[in-house]
Amino acid sequence: MHLYVKVIKAVSAGFFFLITLEALTLSTVFAATTLSIDADTASGVAPLEVKITCVTDPTTTQPIGYFIDYGDGTTEEVESTQYSHTFTHTYDAGYFKAIATVKKKIGSTASSDVFKFIVAKWRFKTGDDVDSSPAIGSDGTVYVGSDDGILYALDPEIGSEIWRFQTGGAIQSSPAVDPNGTIYIGSLDKNLYALTPKGQIKWSFDIGEEIFSSPAIGPDGRIIYIGSNDNNLYAITASGTLKWAFPTNGKIISAPSIGHDGTEYVVFFGSLDNHVYAVSANTGKFKWAFETNAGVYASPAIDLAGRIYVGELMLESATKYNAEFYCLNVDGTKHWSVVSRGPGFYSSPAIGSDGTIHVGSWDGYFFSLDPAFGELKWSSRPGPLYAPINSSPAVGTAGGLTVVYAGSRKGNFYAFQSKQKETEAMQDWVFSTDDDILNSSPVIDDQGTIYFGSQDNYVYAINPGNLSLADSPWPMNQR
Repeated sequence: MHLYVKVIKAVSAGFFFLITLEALTLSTVFAATTLSIDADTASGVAPLEVKITCVTDPTTTQPIGYFIDYGDGTTEEVESTQYSHTFTHTYDAGYFKAIATVKKKIGSTASSDVFKFIVAKWRFKTGDDVDSSPAIGSDGTVYVGSDDGILYALDPEIGSEIWRFQTGGAIQSSPAVDPNGTIYIGSLDKNLYALTPKGQIKWSFDIGEEIFSSPAIGPDGRIIYIGSNDNNLYAITASGTLKWAFPTNGKIISAPSIGHDGTEYVVFFGSLDNHVYAVSANTGKFKWAFETNAGVYASPAIDLAGRIYVGELMLESATKYNAEFYCLNVDGTKHWSVVSRGPGFYSSPAIGSDGTIHVGSWDGYFFSLDPAFGELKWSSRPGPLYAPINSSPAVGTAGGLTVVYAGSRKGNFYAFQSKQKETEAMQDWVFSTDDDILNSSPVIDDQGTIYFGSQDNYVYAINPGNLSLADSPWPMNQR
């Protein structure tokens, strides 16, 4: 019932009196009955058994039964005069929206809000933290490294191990796969490795210092580019010989990105010496350097116009946090920058199909920026305080909406749905792991499955359904 109140004031014999309230009924609906729905968990690995509790407001008419639509094509109904009821249900892999209804003695009903469940296809346990980001081979095989020093090849459907390759140090570098199926991976044992699709070593190249940077493969598949803690960016041939090395004055954690400046292919990368560099992909010749205020850990993203997007990160030595996120022209001049008011960005940006720039920040915010001048489209701070989003996002399309995926240091993996109305929440669903998702970034395969790692030692595979990778020049980390 919608109640409109009209107060009429009249004057008689020198005093005021109030004439009564007037109620206008615009529509007749069931008097408000609150039905809440909650579950003992909202995420997990299939098969996932959940207990869903429905609670009716005890000040309302007594229930006579409950009905629930689990969102997976099954429903259940019970007779009950209690003001709460708990259903037990087992979900297979996918994304589900459950809704419950309570039936009342007077013949009316009330429905709950939707409760969302996200259920992983599988998880694979490694021997240590997973800070490496997965890569996907042309046959769908998932490759991912672990701090146990092993590169794993996993079956994408069931998550079983196909083979493993042991290095002599932790693997925080992310693998790259060339058109012939050769897998390249760096290790903290100071080597870059080249492996066959069956996990046999083709060669290794001793760089001499730890490798946190991830390899990038040149457009023709003949050159592999990678940074090192010895301050150099290396270009190594597909046969394992050095082509050239480019020196900087700081460690290179940033994974190189390859674009074209209108004349030739160019390698763009950041250094902890507070610069973004551009060098010739063929010769390693210096083209330009852009000076930042702090070290650049992230990998640049490049749009169709050749503009480069990357953020800086201020750590312990900073006395004031005002880190910037930059858009650079292809010639190295600044197109625009925005100030984050926080430590900055370890996360590498991704680009949506409409050109929107998506990136996570060290202080737990997730930003979506207009590419023209860096204006904020939307932001979200979904996790608890001190939960940096260092994971680099992947951008997908689901049901006609843009959905951006990224992990958080407090163990949550988020799906941020593009804002269609001001009242809509950005958070579509949350999948919880048992430890930080620190540096591992999600990738999306052509079946719509998302893969990522966590410091709980697991690699996860989630397919929410109806998902495809965004049609974009840079939809996820390292393109």
